[in-house]
Amino acid sequence: MKFKRSQVEDIHINLTPMIDCSLFILVFLLLSTSFNQFSRMNLTLPEAQGVPPKAYDQKVEVVVDASGHYSVNGQALSSKEVADLNTAIKQISNDRRDLMLIDCGRRESFSSGCDSCHGCCGTTGFRQH
Repeated sequence: MKFKRSQVEDIHINLTPMIDCSLFILVFLLLSTSFNQFSRMNLTLPEAQGVPPKAYDQKVEVVVDASGHYSVNGQALSSKEVADLNTAIKQISNDRRDLMLIDCGRRESFSSGCDSCHGCCGTTGFRQH
């Protein structure tokens, strides 16, 4: 026996009422909004009253190049030894620990030279700010 298969009707969604409602809402919002009145808020912003940063009269600048050589205040050191760097920092700073210490290094020298430079600066008594 052959049975008739039931035909599945296609589902149609009528979008016209949805579009009509959206347009009514849009027209209502446009008509109810006034564009010529601006609301303004008066804000009183706080002013900074902090302590000005300390001005340093002298500084110690340590530069590490790509090959690992040290330079202190523009004077290149003859060796790559940390002890020589330590001595040079102590001589330039005259055992003062309130000086600003700047350590600069290139990306290539960061892992080797900068680590020993940071260690040397810590042993000479300089603090990181």
